[in-house]
Amino acid sequence: MTEKKYGTCSYCRALLPSDQSQKCLACGWDWHDAANPVKRGNPNWNRFGVDETAMYTVDLCQRSDGHRYFEYTKVGESIPNTERVRQTEPMRGDDLLLWLQSWKRQHLTLTTGEQFLFDAHGIWLLYSEAQRMRDKKIRWWMGDQSFWVNGLAPRFPEA
Repeated sequence: MTEKKYGTCSYCRALLPSDQSQKCLACGWDWHDAANPVKRGNPNWNRFGVDETAMYTVDLCQRSDGHRYFEYTKVGESIPNTERVRQTEPMRGDDLLLWLQSWKRQHLTLTTGEQFLFDAHGIWLLYSEAQRMRDKKIRWWMGDQSFWVNGLAPRFPEA
């Protein structure tokens, strides 16, 4: 097995994906035409459209069919989502970006003080719901809706 070789950007000294790379993903410089290097794009661009200095909240939402999702909004710039079940405390955009980009989804504080997690299918659950699901005495899979945060079970994938 050969060892992978990495290059270094001549402009910002960042590590490149390979020793053959001709564009730096960190600073945006492109030297495919070595005589005319070009700075492309904004290295501060993020695919989520989050302003790093603004304040945001994350809303945990659930539709009437049980589908759970989350959305983030700038504080004070939107009409509350009618499907919102819980909301996080406000956080700076740079912290939101870290949270959005993390596959582990670090813990965020809800305004109620509760914690939540994402299951293997990306469905959010309050810790209290996840704990009750582990309790064999509660037959949630047989239609017991009583312990879900809003009295409505999440829509889980078919087994």
